[in-house]
Amino acid sequence: MSHLSQNRPQYKTRTLDEFDELLLQIMDDVIRASLGDRSARMIYAHLKRMLGSRTKIPSNLDAFSLELRKILSDTGPRFSLSKGISAWGTAALIERTIAKWVCKKLGIPFTAVGPIDFSSFMKDLKDLYKEKLPESDSLPKKEVSV
Repeated sequence: MSHLSQNRPQYKTRTLDEFDELLLQIMDDVIRASLGDRSARMIYAHLKRMLGSRTKIPSNLDAFSLELRKILSDTGPRFSLSKGISAWGTAALIERTIAKWVCKKLGIPFTAVGPIDFSSFMKDLKDLYKEKLPESDSLPKKEVSV
């Protein structure tokens, strides 16, 4: 992965399936590339307070979306956003970029036009990912540092 992955926050070890691990890696890369390491650390600190462990993000994507919008809004912690782009728009761009990267990693064309419902889109991608596995296999479990 990129140099961005080297600066990932370290959390307790927890078992994640392969798709969730991939999603967390891509989310981290996109957030760091879009907002920088310092902002990413602030976002993860806030999400940890709101959701608990970082490993809970894949199962709470609606809450992730809401908290990301709160963080980037005028009422949340201050971030330097480009003039003319609202916090809602910035969060939507981050989510869309995450979705594009996940699609690319899975070899699935990204054909969405307009805004996406991030949580539903990721659930659909995870379902497609599961369908690619042989019927006798479940999603592999991996020990990851999260």
